[in-house]
Amino acid sequence: MDLQSGTDDAVKVMQAKLLRSIRADLDLIITPNLTSPEARMAAQLASEMLSFLTVGLGQLDAALPELKRQMLALSERAEALATALGSTKPAGNGAGLAGSELSADAEFTALKQRLAEALSRLFAAARSPGTPDRAESIGQLAREAVRLEQLEQLQIQRLVNADMSDRRDPVQAVETELTRERLEAFIAARLASLNPGTLESLERIPGGYSKDTWRFRLSRGIEGHRALILRRDLPFGPGENSVVEEFELLKRLAEEGLLVPKPLWCEPDASYVGRPFLLFPQYPGTAVFGDWNAPVELQRAVCFDIARLMARLHGLDPYKLGLPGLGPALAPVETVRAYVRLWRDKWMRRRTHPSLVLMTAFDWLERNAPTDLQRVSLIHGDINFRNTLISEGRLTALLDWEFWHLGDPMEDLSYFRLVAEPYVKWDEVMAVYQEAGGIAYDPGRAAFYEVWRSVRNGTTTTTAWYGFLQGKYPASKAAYQGVSLYRLFLRDVADKLAAVTL
Repeated sequence: MDLQSGTDDAVKVMQAKLLRSIRADLDLIITPNLTSPEARMAAQLASEMLSFLTVGLGQLDAALPELKRQMLALSERAEALATALGSTKPAGNGAGLAGSELSADAEFTALKQRLAEALSRLFAAARSPGTPDRAESIGQLAREAVRLEQLEQLQIQRLVNADMSDRRDPVQAVETELTRERLEAFIAARLASLNPGTLESLERIPGGYSKDTWRFRLSRGIEGHRALILRRDLPFGPGENSVVEEFELLKRLAEEGLLVPKPLWCEPDASYVGRPFLLFPQYPGTAVFGDWNAPVELQRAVCFDIARLMARLHGLDPYKLGLPGLGPALAPVETVRAYVRLWRDKWMRRRTHPSLVLMTAFDWLERNAPTDLQRVSLIHGDINFRNTLISEGRLTALLDWEFWHLGDPMEDLSYFRLVAEPYVKWDEVMAVYQEAGGIAYDPGRAAFYEVWRSVRNGTTTTTAWYGFLQGKYPASKAAYQGVSLYRLFLRDVADKLAAVTL
């Protein structure tokens, strides 16, 4: 099925995949953890209804052609007999009836209604004087009509039973399970010279739209660290990048004294745990999800820590750090334009449906890239409290560097302002940032990146949805990005475009 065709069939395929993913989570993750009988019953009912809807979208129509052929033939026989008995056709008493909740096949619905009207004429004729000799013929036609709908319902139930009996986790087909045995084999093969000791514990950290994170503990550890973090690539990530691309950057930033996780190991060989991965020490602290209810003085302290980190990051010369793969230096405005084009090309390759908003936004971004940028800096690209570790009211590390690139410091500042201002005045954040060596805030350039941030995020969610539909990563969190988050970002881009000259 061509998922870019825009046909009704392609939409049904998308919806069926989405419903199947929801049911897999319901059956395999949610239901086993429910404790009340009422909740388990509700989950069972929901699972069965999801199977019916999945069948209706993805399989039922394929079973209808033979039924339609038989129904057409039976309708013609019933109509011929009704006419022979002098029965007149009723005036549209079935008008407005829709197809069932499982099929929108208009032809099948019309045929069923046509047969129902012919039978209605025959039943009326059978009650009239003078036609009892045709009762057997009418009864035979009615039995055949009942049999046809019975066949339809039996086919539906067979498909639903098959769907419900398939309890495979779709993610398992593309994701290698990180077991103790796999990790122990990696430790023995690659880390033995570091004398790390034995594996004491291993657990997955839930969440993460772009990477997969695990924590484990070694009896002796690596470089004095017993508690470690393993961050590996997903089978298909929304940014289409690898943790391997973060290794050299993080190593050099840590050497410069920035509050970033210092990688202890880079493993590009996917054979050990299914995907390339990095190893880090487990740093103290937790991230902020949702509303942040810490005391005001702690909120201010963390925001100021992030401001100082941004100033140091933006003040570094990327080319003096010796980072591999930077390529030749371009004029600053061309660096920004090239990055916009990179993401536009991703959107064009991965979109499953058109968007007038994103098409217009990419064009506007390329035409309006800031021309007064003096030099490019290292940019994190996603500075928010979810990507931090905070311990005792202070920043311990800025995480998740998959979107790092060369660009305009105003991109990070604009992004962080969105999340910081509910907790601290932006002028105060900028005062700390500039005192630490950062540039002055430019509202004009910041407005450019207010459009950019949701364009980029809209593209990542489009990419995640593409990966879900293609079976590259059929996880519900990938579907959620394409169904829910994508539309959030699209609305934000449209709002921002309303305030600029196109």
